[in-house]
Amino acid sequence: MVERFGRFVYSLVIVIVVVVAVVAVWMYFNREEEDTKVRTLADAEYSIGGQPTTCAELFGAPCNFDLQSAYNTWGANLEQFVNSGAYGSFARDIGFPAAAKLSLQACAISKTPGRISFDFLDTARVDHPDAPTGELLVFWNKSRQELCPQSVGALE
Repeated sequence: MVERFGRFVYSLVIVIVVVVAVVAVWMYFNREEEDTKVRTLADAEYSIGGQPTTCAELFGAPCNFDLQSAYNTWGANLEQFVNSGAYGSFARDIGFPAAAKLSLQACAISKTPGRISFDFLDTARVDHPDAPTGELLVFWNKSRQELCPQSVGALE
């Protein structure tokens, strides 16, 4: 009797595992199409150099979600801010698009809870691996103070 009960429990466990596997496979292949869509944003246009310019046009390639979001949010004041001279010679050396990108990255990172200046430095070093830390921190501080001041509350 105990042996029959053991076989029954074993068989029941096997049936349950198979049913769960079949349901999981069915759910995977029948999920909503929206679950698989890539998030996209409108490519806003702002005047840069007197011309309507999108994020992709400014940087010469499609912008990722974070950069596009930052451009859409702060792009209206970007030209005036970057050309204000707040960054000094490093910004002049790297040019307007690179300085604009660093500014937008600083704003995007600072508005994200839990992200700090070290996160910005890591991001900035992707495009500027040899940039002096002090020069990059100027972007972090000036952008948060002047381009996107609503983000100033982020921790250092």
